[in-house]
Amino acid sequence: MELGRTQKLEIVRMVDFGAYLGTEEEQVLLPKKQVPEGANVGDEVKVFIY
Repeated sequence: MELGRTQKLEIVRMVDFGAYLGTEEEQVLLPKKQVPEGANVGDEVKVFIY
């Protein structure tokens, strides 16, 4: 995961308030309002990491 870059990350876990993206070792939370509709664990999403 690289800060300051747009990248594709895998959804590794879904929770009530969003989705965790990345790997089992390194994850970042994507808030629920920004999770694409119909997204599931294993899907890749394009995100910008601040």
